[in-house]
Amino acid sequence: MIRAQKAVENYIAFFNSLDRLSLNRLTAVAAPNICFIDPFNKASGYDSVMAVLTHFIDNVQTPHFDVKSIAFSGNKCFVSWDFSGVLTASGKAWRFTGVSELTLDGSYRIMHHQDYWDSATHFYEKIPVIGYILRLIKRKISILK
Repeated sequence: MIRAQKAVENYIAFFNSLDRLSLNRLTAVAAPNICFIDPFNKASGYDSVMAVLTHFIDNVQTPHFDVKSIAFSGNKCFVSWDFSGVLTASGKAWRFTGVSELTLDGSYRIMHHQDYWDSATHFYEKIPVIGYILRLIKRKISILK
């Protein structure tokens, strides 16, 4: 369990120091066939995941994941976190909470990473026309008015 905890800590540290120079450290913390899934992407393998992370680096300044809790179940780990960063295009602060499900391989490297967070509330609803429509739909279906 100690090796698994250290592997997850190293993986989290990788994300919290993410920039173009540190991007190649992915190979030290993740398996070659890593599968990365978030509300916008599904990428497999180092090259595809690095492309997703490069896009992230280019579009979010000062990203930080503040880990709230970590729980293990076999070779799976669940990490709850608060994210903060600044959207490069607008200069606006971006904050939301989420959970990452991580699966470790036999060498204690991450082979599966899936993020769960509310992209409708924390991204799409902030886009002018789409956001208005989504907020309207949310009000219509909500039982609490």
